[in-house]
Amino acid sequence: MQDELDKTLAQEADEQVNEGADAPTDERVDATAELPDTPDGARPQDADEAATQPMPHVTTPLPEAIPAPEPSEARPPTINVDAPSLADVGSTLAAWVKSRAGAIPAFLGSHRLVALLVAGVCVVALLGGVLWGMRTSHMPSDEQVSADAISHLGAPSHTMGSFDLDEPLVLQSVDIASKRPSGSRRDACTVGVVATFTNAGMETRADGELTYVREGDDWTCTAATIGSASHHATSGVSQSLILAHLDELLQTAEPDDDGRSSLSSLYREASCEVTDVFFDEESQTCEYALHLTSTGTFVAYECDLLASFRFAAASGAWELTSVAASKGAKDLGLSPLQGTWRGTFVSQSAGEGRCLAARDAGLEVTITQATMSDDGEARIVGTVSGIAHLHADLSDDANETNGDLPLAETPFEGTSDGEGLVFNCQTQDVAGGTVTLTLTFGTSSAPDEATAMLTSAYAYDDTLLLFIPYRRTAHFADTFTLEKV
Repeated sequence: MQDELDKTLAQEADEQVNEGADAPTDERVDATAELPDTPDGARPQDADEAATQPMPHVTTPLPEAIPAPEPSEARPPTINVDAPSLADVGSTLAAWVKSRAGAIPAFLGSHRLVALLVAGVCVVALLGGVLWGMRTSHMPSDEQVSADAISHLGAPSHTMGSFDLDEPLVLQSVDIASKRPSGSRRDACTVGVVATFTNAGMETRADGELTYVREGDDWTCTAATIGSASHHATSGVSQSLILAHLDELLQTAEPDDDGRSSLSSLYREASCEVTDVFFDEESQTCEYALHLTSTGTFVAYECDLLASFRFAAASGAWELTSVAASKGAKDLGLSPLQGTWRGTFVSQSAGEGRCLAARDAGLEVTITQATMSDDGEARIVGTVSGIAHLHADLSDDANETNGDLPLAETPFEGTSDGEGLVFNCQTQDVAGGTVTLTLTFGTSSAPDEATAMLTSAYAYDDTLLLFIPYRRTAHFADTFTLEKV
């Protein structure tokens, strides 16, 4: 309110100033008017000069300013300004268009050549759009194209490797890419499509073309061709294919020929356990971690394999990129020896008469430890149960005799002699004699046969020629075939 009052006072002051300034300039002095009396001695020409001089500017003093009112807590009045209506905006826009439209004739008049060129381009574009619409409006529908693609488009070919599923690609969807007339003909056209095929392991997108001919109001597909394709793996290598082509993995993992048996020969009949699988769809890679155990009759081999694969988008095949085998993959393992072996009596070797007490008693060997040292020496630990012959030689064969001592889980230790798996074992001391055990697991002539020989040695006094005493040792060696329980 104070600002409005100050503005009002300033306007009134300006009006008064203007009125005072305009008043003398609007009046003109008449030269013929009667001059006032002049003082004595004044010249007439002085009066004339005075008459021709301009009147002085008269300034009216401003009135005293009205003191400003004391500040008040009253709020200034609210001025409501209505938003412009839609009609106002429309009228303003129409006025602007009208003003600009008025300049068009003038522009065309001064630039006739440009105007003719613009008009020609517009006419050509309009006619082209109309003609194109007339040509493309009468074409096969999207529904018909999709149905014809399913019926006529064959699946694209792709490479089948050792680690690819032998499953057909099935058409899942069809996207219409283009429809174009065949030249100037209105009764023929070509439709471009993008077809998507899938199977259990990958997705394939391929370009295709369908050719149509119109007979009356009906379009007939006369040809369908499939073009370039791109493949994308949706899952990793099948586990069944890993197990089926284990030999290929082993041959790839073989670093070099070190003079020993190849991994492929050692693990040809191995059992395989998949310990981990990793498939990265973004990078299109797959890894398999495998644990292989090749267990023979008497020996075993163990190793871990890490096989890496990469999927080729162009060919649609999984490619084996690398296979790494764990250290010690060719080291001999003796775990099959552990356990209980039962012996069946075969024969006995003696100095004179045989003692056949072991024939009915049999033999039982239990191996609790079987290890292979770094320098290739095999060692076993266990117990043996059977018959020890701690008596003198016999003159004739006998089923049993005094001095036959049953052995009940007598401990033994043995090492290989470097010639295959032949272990010479020493038992704990037996009162009255010594007992040794020889275990043989496989020979060149019988690779799957295991045998045991329990030899008893007994020293006793005898006489030569009835009167010469001497110390003599009797030996009885019982041979058994072994079978693991």
